[in-house]
Formats: sequence, C-alpha cells, structure tokens
Amino acid sequence: MKKIKELWNNKPEIVLFIGSFLFLVFIGLLISYNYQLKDNYNLLFDSDTARVIKDATEIGAEHYRVNVHPLFILFVQPICFLLSGITLNKMIAIILLSSFVSSLSVVFLYKILNKIEKNQKLSLILSLIYLFSFSNIIFTAGIETYNFASLFLILLWYYFISKEKEVDRTSYILLVLLGITSFAFTITNIIIFGIVLLLLLLNKKINFKNAILVGMTVILSVFVLNVGQKLIWNNTPFFWSTNVGEETTNFGNHNISFHNIKNIIENDYSNSLISPSIGLKVKYGSTFNGQNYIISFQKMNIIGILFLVVFYGLLVVVLIRNFKKNKILNIGLLLALGFNTCLHMIYGNDGTFLYSLHFLYLIILLLGINLGKEENKNIQKYGSIFLIVFLIAELINNNRIVYQTIKLIKDNIESNYLMTHLGTLPTILLEIGIILVIGVIIYFIRKIILLSKKEKNKEKKIILITSIIGFVLLIEWIFIMINAIEEQQQFLWIHFDKQIQEFTPKEKKDYMTKTFQETFKKELIELENYQKEYDELKTTYQVETTVDPNWFDYYYFGMGNRKKYYYKANQIIEIDSKKIVKEFEEKEHYLIPNLYTVLIETKNGKFIKIMEDEEGVHFIENDKEEILEGTEVSLSLETFENQKYQNVKKVLYGELLFNIKDSIIYPNIIVYENPWYRDAALTCMVLKETHNTDLITDWVMNIDSLYDRQNNGVEEVDNLGELLYILSTQENKREDLIKRIEEEAERIANSNPNGYYLYGKTDFGDQYLYQNLWYEFGMKSLGKTSPFDLNNILEDLYSKMAWWSNYNINDKTPFETSREYPYLSYASRHKLGEGTIVLNENLYPLSWESYASSAVYQNYQGLENGLSEVNISPLHSWSASELLLWLLDETGDLTIK
Repeated sequence: MKKIKELWNNKPEIVLFIGSFLFLVFIGLLISYNYQLKDNYNLLFDSDTARVIKDATEIGAEHYRVNVHPLFILFVQPICFLLSGITLNKMIAIILLSSFVSSLSVVFLYKILNKIEKNQKLSLILSLIYLFSFSNIIFTAGIETYNFASLFLILLWYYFISKEKEVDRTSYILLVLLGITSFAFTITNIIIFGIVLLLLLLNKKINFKNAILVGMTVILSVFVLNVGQKLIWNNTPFFWSTNVGEETTNFGNHNISFHNIKNIIENDYSNSLISPSIGLKVKYGSTFNGQNYIISFQKMNIIGILFLVVFYGLLVVVLIRNFKKNKILNIGLLLALGFNTCLHMIYGNDGTFLYSLHFLYLIILLLGINLGKEENKNIQKYGSIFLIVFLIAELINNNRIVYQTIKLIKDNIESNYLMTHLGTLPTILLEIGIILVIGVIIYFIRKIILLSKKEKNKEKKIILITSIIGFVLLIEWIFIMINAIEEQQQFLWIHFDKQIQEFTPKEKKDYMTKTFQETFKKELIELENYQKEYDELKTTYQVETTVDPNWFDYYYFGMGNRKKYYYKANQIIEIDSKKIVKEFEEKEHYLIPNLYTVLIETKNGKFIKIMEDEEGVHFIENDKEEILEGTEVSLSLETFENQKYQNVKKVLYGELLFNIKDSIIYPNIIVYENPWYRDAALTCMVLKETHNTDLITDWVMNIDSLYDRQNNGVEEVDNLGELLYILSTQENKREDLIKRIEEEAERIANSNPNGYYLYGKTDFGDQYLYQNLWYEFGMKSLGKTSPFDLNNILEDLYSKMAWWSNYNINDKTPFETSREYPYLSYASRHKLGEGTIVLNENLYPLSWESYASSAVYQNYQGLENGLSEVNISPLHSWSASELLLWLLDETGDLTIK
C-alpha cells in the first residue's frame, strides 16, 4: 500500500489505469468468458455482442456492420489475433483489449479534468464515476464497439484542451490521426470531430483553410483505409456504399414523440450512470429452449431517482454559474451532447442505451470543468461530498446489478463449463485470485524493468531479464490452466467428472405467477393442447424447423375485413397509421394463437385479455370490455371441430384471414400493396372449404385485369386459370370476365408454334405445364372443359406443386424444400406424398415468406419489430393456405379435390 501511495503521488495515471484495467478484466471474465455470449445477440440490454466479438476475432464472419463502424476490423482484429496467441483464447483476448481501451478512457478523462482544474481529488472522483458507470461496465465486459469509439473521442477532447499554442506541423498529423480514429469506430463521430475543428478555429489555434484541409484529409484517409480493409477482408463492405435510406428505415423513427424523449432520458442520461432493477424478458435475443431472451431494465427506485436528480441539478447549477469561464469548451461539449441527443431521438431510439457511451464522457466533463471553476466554497465542498456519496452508491448498485445479470443468465439460460461446474461464488473467487496474481506479476515486471535499466552489471542484468521472461511464462501458464479446465475436466486437484447434472434452461411457463395461472386457467389449457398437437405434427412428419427472433412475441389482430392491429410488448398498434392505440406496463404475457388471444398481467396487478372472435377484437381489462375500433364486423370462423390437428388448423386459418383487407386477398397486407392471383386462388380454396367466400365478393365483382402484373410487370399466364378459379367461388360468376379470359387464352395458344396450349412466363420461368394445369382446373371449377392439349407438354419446375390436378408426376421428380418460400415445400409434399415440411420452431406464426422480389419490407418500419431489416413477412396467405389445405387432405377433411 505504501508503494501504491508513492506511485500515486508520482504517477497517478498508472495506478488509475492498472486499477481500472484489473477491475474491468475481472467483470469481463465473469460476464463474457463464463457465458457463451460469443454466440448470442441482444441478451445484454440489446447489445450486439456476438457480432462485435465475431468482427474482432473471426476473419470469415459476416462483417456487414462495418458500414457504420468503418475501420473497426482493420484496427481491432490484428490486435485480437496477437493477444489470442498469448491467451490461447479469443474471448480472453477481446476482454483484455476491451478492458485496456476503457481503462485508457478513464485515464484520459482524468487527465483532461486535472489539466483544466488541477484538482486531483475532484478529477479522480469523476473519473471513477465514469469507470463504475453501468454503461462503461456492461459495454466493456459485454463487448461492444462504443467503448472503442469513446476512447478516441476523449483523446480528441484531450488534444483540444492541450493545444495552448497554434497547431504546428507535427500536431496537424496527430489531429488527422485522431480524426481517422474517431471516424473509424462510429461513422457519425465525424460530426464530433467537426465540432472540435470548429472550436480550434474559434480559439485561433487553426485557420479556416487548414481546418478544411484536415477534414478532407481525414475523410480521404478513411476512404483509402476502408479500401485497404476490403482488400484484406473481402467480406467487408465499403462504408460509402451503405444504403442511407435503408439504414434510417431499419433503425430510424422519424416521429419525435414523448416515447422517444423518454427513451433518451432514461437510457442515455439515467441508466447509463446508475442501473435500475433488471429482469429477463422472453423477447427477441438469445435463443435457449425455444425461447428468445433479453435482459432489460425495469423501474428505477426512488433512491436512484433522487441521486440522479441531485447529480443533474448540480450539473445545471455549476454550468450556468461558470459557463463563461470555459465558454468555448462548454459550447463544444454542449454541441456534441446536443448532436448525439438529436441523432438518437430519431435513430436507434428503442436501443438508445447502446449509444450511451457517446453521451457519458461529455456529461462528466461538463460537470467537472464547471464544478472545478466554482468560486462558491459551499457549492464546491458539498458538491464534492455528494459526488463521493454518488460514487459509492454507483459502485455498490452497479456491481450488484452485474451480479444479478450473471445470476439471471446462470439460473435461467445456460452458462458455460466453468460456471456450471464450479458454481457462481467459487468462480468469482477463482477469478479474483487470477486477477490478483496477474496484478502482482505486472507490478513485479514493472519493478524489474526499472531495476534492469539502472543495473550496469551484465550478469545481474541477464538475471533480471530472465526473471521478466519467467514472470511472462507464469502469466502464460495461468492462461493455459484456464483453457485446460474444460478439456481435462479438472482444475488443480479438483475433478469435475459427474459432479453435477446437465443444466436445463427454464421454460417460459416457469415464470408464470399463480394468480396468472388461476385467472387464465382455461386459456392456458388450450395452449397446452395446441402445443401437444404441434409437437405431434412435428414428430409424425418429415419436418425441418426454422426460427427468426424477429417473429417472436408479436400478434396480429383483424381477420377478414376488419381494421388491422398489431400487438407487441406493452402496446397495441393500428397497422395502417402506425399509431399506438393502447399502452400498458407488462409483467408477463402469453400468446394463445389457437384462441386468437393474448393474455397479459400488468405490473400494477391488472389482467388484460385481447381476444378476437366472430364479433370483433375485444380488449378486456379486468371487468371492463371494449371492441377495438373498426373490428365490429361479423365474421364466420371455422372451428375445424372433431378434426385432427384442430388447433393448428385454426391458427393457419386466422393467419390467412388476416391478409384479407377491403375484401381483397393480399399475400401479406403489410409488405404487398396489391393482390396476387396465385396467392388469392389458393386462399379462395380455403374460403370455399369454410363457406366464407362472401368476404371477397366486392373485390371479385370489380376485378377488371386478366393479369395481376405484380411480378415485375410480367403478364404471367397462370393468372388466367387462377382468376377462373377465383370467379368460380362466387355466386355471380362474371360471365363477361370469363369470356375475356377464354379469348385471351385462345389468342396465346394460337400463337404457340409448338402446340395448341398456353405458354408464357411464371416467376420468370417457362412453366407451361403448370400454367395449363391451372387453366384446366379453373375451367373445371366453372363446369367447363379446357380445349388445350397437355399430352406433349414437358414437366416443369412448378407442375409438381399442382396437387389439385389429376396430372401424374414422374416418379423421379424430386420434392421441393424451401425455407424462404415454404408454400413451395407444402404444395410439393401435397402432390408427391413425400418431402420435407418446413415449420416455425415456435407456435406462432405458422406462415411466412422471405426475400420476395416485390415485397416492400420497409413497410414494417414503425412497428419496431426488426422485420424491416431481415426481408421476412410472417403471416403469408399462400403459405398458410397451402399448409392448411395439405393438412385437411392428410386428415381426410378436404372436399375440394
């Protein structure tokens, strides 16, 4: 302790750095090394952990986010590989680098504050507040890009306050390097660099011409380095090729609202310093046991709120009182803070905590430089006392939340080998021991280096250098020991063989309260029945399961010609207007898709049931009931009573009915702006089976075009047969339109040089047989006979999906399996009697389509479910219809053939 005190007096930055580094490495080992975060997204407060780790440690990963973090891979991956060679572990390597970077941020924040005010005590307190802030801890230990970005921004501000004279040639080079590194880790930080350039200009440390030259040099340098990065890592994009419209659509929210402001205040100005309570939600995020988990914030307690109110009250008071004393610097810091606030008001607003490290250092600097200038001794004295108490509270609270985070993962998800076998406390003690040993070794290495510099005796010098090598080997032995634990199933003398049972993650029902179970007993029994049916379906047939976290825990209301609503956690949104019509604070919720129902328990003890039936969409809160506007439309709902897989059929039926709007059948009402006859014809088969064809009568009576022209404007010939079938489902068969279809078909067949049959394009291919089979089926449905000769038409890719025809497929025809277009798999299975059925791993939705050329996935923007980013549209009419029709046929309940 005496030596540390002596070192602090001489070089406080070294003590601060080593202390910060060891603390952050310790937390990093606990959070990142002990859990499989390298494979998990979003688990830690929405952070993109797995992607960042892969960007830092894997050459062949999909480095798509380099478009907004332009040089992250170029600067970080080589260092991680170098450290991996020492640690033998990529995770430990990135933890060490991340901790090193954040520790430097703490040190340079201290240096800035101490340089301006020469108040070592205040500078230390504020630097430690930054170190122990929840954002800094979680994004260092949990691995993110933003602690890298904040380091170079802090260095940029350190450069600004260090320039007492006009910038010289050498300083220009340093300024350019800082500009490059600021830009390198987050693209929008070029604005912060521009603000610092402006301040240098206002301070007359640089002239306008040189400021422009520096700015252009930085941008050009990043361009060149980005090209170099692309040459080394071919799988990285150029940052300037980023689709700005798509980026802002995916992560933007252009409507500034109270919700947006609330997110900024809570996540960037509040939770970033002192964490509120936390909980594990079943939402998008890390997938375990078929559920998607995310650890997220809950409510801040009153003590935390009081601390933050006083903290920001102190900041506002000292800023107003001392603004002019550091006028230029205060203006710059406020501009930077204002820019980040405005940016994240509209960009990434639902995940603002991710960007909080761009805010935090600015808040600390504003408080430090103005409190240090405060002439009122009482304000300075009591302000400093408060900050000490604030630091202690922050230290205790945030480390408690870190421990709760670890416990949540361990108790509910799946921890890795070390934590599972040793347990939480022994693992913490083991890592404390490792950290202490490494700290002692670093101390002795530094001591020996200093001695070897002074030592003139060659023999003694060799002994000292050999000692350094020995200590380095000792560190390496520690890393080898850690990495060998899982492989050898032993740590020191402790054997792990059969010491514990295999860990089983909790299921969603394990979180359910008894009151919830009692209130919704009948509905939960129905959910269990559905689950059993679905599990039986998956075991009976050849099934492949797929899952996308963006589908999960949302529900779509508004079957048939009703107004469409979308449920997400805490909200009901009207789909067309994207307006929030209901808000509540959930404690728990359950989707019951086979009852078209969502069950909710709120934090204030209320029970909500959102349910759709033949009368409309009901919103029932305790004993109060209302029908959502625009859903008071009577609808006949088939129950598939006494049929096998009754509940699965009901869910599929609800999904296809959702895609009927204003009497028109859409593939998906959100991403498609016009109907497609193929999707509509298959849906009409279901409507005919369930006696609901009147739902689309208004649309059918007004159809004028023989082709839908939705596939890049092509007049697809199968549309003629599909339209004939659609017309056949109505009482008024539209003889005028049928005549036009027959005339068009005759015209096409007469122009065919290879025979008298229809020919043309379907999905950009020559699917002649498929087109003629549709025409034949359409005519048959109208009680007519097709005049065309199908005998000489070769089998095509789509003919094996025409299960509704009597055409015999070649025995050697391979079945279709498609995860992107599952309706192809269902139709192929229906026709061939064999093949794979692609199903969602979860119970809802059961239908989807992805990567469709004409779908406008950006239309999901505003519903905030991530679907606009991933080119997927759940609830798809063709997919739901094909699966339902096959299932009806399998259970002997289909009458259409």
